[in-house]
Order: sequence, then C-alpha cells, then structure tokens
Amino acid sequence: MLAHQARPRPADLHALAEEALLTTRPLLSLRGQTLDLDMPPDLPLVLADPRRLMQVLVNLISNASKYGPRERPIRLSVTTRGGVAFTRVADEGPGISEEQLALLFRPFTRPVEEDRTGGVGLGLSIVKTIIERHGGEVGVESRPGATVFWFTLPLAEDGQAPV
Repeated sequence: MLAHQARPRPADLHALAEEALLTTRPLLSLRGQTLDLDMPPDLPLVLADPRRLMQVLVNLISNASKYGPRERPIRLSVTTRGGVAFTRVADEGPGISEEQLALLFRPFTRPVEEDRTGGVGLGLSIVKTIIERHGGEVGVESRPGATVFWFTLPLAEDGQAPV
C-alpha cells in the first residue's frame, strides 16, 4: 500500500508507539540508545491508518537514532489538545542548519553534513505525505543539541481511550 492510500480509523497511538519501540530496539541497542516514551496512560484514540502510522513512527525513531549521539536517549512524547494528538520524536544530535531545515521534507533531500549515514532521502517526504493524508501537520525544530520532529493527528470522534 502506498502512502497516499491511507485508510484512517480509530487507532491506539500508545500501542503503536510500543510496537515501534520493539521494531527499532535492535537499531537503538546497536547505538547504546534507549527510547523514552512519555504518553498519558489514558491517551484517546487517534484517527489513523495503523500501518501508515507505524511507518511514520519507525522512520522518525530510526532517523533520531541515526543522527543522535550514541549512548543518548531518543524521546517520544504525545500530548493532546484541541481535538488533536501532538507527537514529538526528539534526539540530542548536532542539530540541522537553517538551510537544510527548509529542504528536509522534499524528496531525495538529506542533511549535507550527515552524508555518511546512507539512505536516499525519501523517508521524511513519505512521512509528510502520510501525515497530511491523515489531515495532520508535520514539522521540525532544531538547534545544536536538540532536534524535534513533530506531527499532529486528529483524535477519533468518540475520544474514547482504549480499554
């Protein structure tokens, strides 16, 4: 299924984050990193295609691991407000230059400073497409020592937390 074929439905973001942790744990272990999850226990369901959302989470966590320093944690946090879930994936890496920030979500674009990491530069453009197809927004904030990729997703209409 391609990114543009998202099929949103009520989904448990907490369970998907736990699954993304299991998926990325081998990579994190190789670099001596941990993934710290910070989510409310009663997190409401979001409106998302679970497979596509997993793709987003794994991509962002993998990038944070790749560009973050060894032996330092990656943080995934979720808050809710105004009918949306606001998810952040943060690392303690060197940061991204202003010039590169403007280009990050374009296909085939990677930070020039980190050319040694491999990849073709499609991951973040796919993340952006997936999130926007879900009616959300995606962005990045960066400075030396901290880069945070964030995205929003609408909460499911009933707002119910998973049982």
